[in-house]
Amino acid sequence: MSDRGIWDIWDKIVESIESLAQRNCYERLNIVASLGFVSRFRSIAAGMIPCRGVILDAGCGPGTSTLTILKRCGGKAKIVALDPSISMLHEVPQTPLCAKIGGRFERLPFMESSIDAIIAMFSFRDASSYREALDEFSRVLKPNGVLVILDIFKPKRLFTRMLLKGYLYGIGFLGGAVTLCASEGRRYSNIIYTIDRMLTLDEIMGELRSRFRSVVVYKGPMIATLRAEGKRKVNPGL
Repeated sequence: MSDRGIWDIWDKIVESIESLAQRNCYERLNIVASLGFVSRFRSIAAGMIPCRGVILDAGCGPGTSTLTILKRCGGKAKIVALDPSISMLHEVPQTPLCAKIGGRFERLPFMESSIDAIIAMFSFRDASSYREALDEFSRVLKPNGVLVILDIFKPKRLFTRMLLKGYLYGIGFLGGAVTLCASEGRRYSNIIYTIDRMLTLDEIMGELRSRFRSVVVYKGPMIATLRAEGKRKVNPGL
């Protein structure tokens, strides 16, 4: 896919999530799509990061993930909520324990080795460049920092991929009707555009192992959580 094509998709996804969040439909549709388990998935992922120093909520969206981290860590760590959408950042709750910053995964506005933990909940697949994003995560993490990625990954088999895309497409319209967000169902279905360009679990495991000393994956139906710790000295692409 051309660079222009990637940016067109990225802009469409950001616009869709903004619209869904402003109408209070994004999380309601996430609950339907996950069969009610999305909050549980987020809580498990948040439990994999250490509650100390500075935690970066990468791709915080309207702040649902940020609230999950705050609930787990309380006043034990400083939370930085980062998102490319300023309108989405406005939705993140105001609290002394959380700072809000506009920015992209591929150009993080932080110094090298300044972050204790990074967590990306259902946001990594929206990156314009996955490998550049991982390079940046590695760059800003401290030597023993922790990275957790909770997301939908691309199935290796074409048939399974088509089933997943069909499910997500249908959820946009069916879930929209169930949650009284029918007019926004089509926007939620735009999630299917990220599936084909997302990495498979094997691919992202390989990318993480080239950047971190320890990588563990926890698989579930459609969704997986990866935890990487202890960045390697040499970052690919730098």
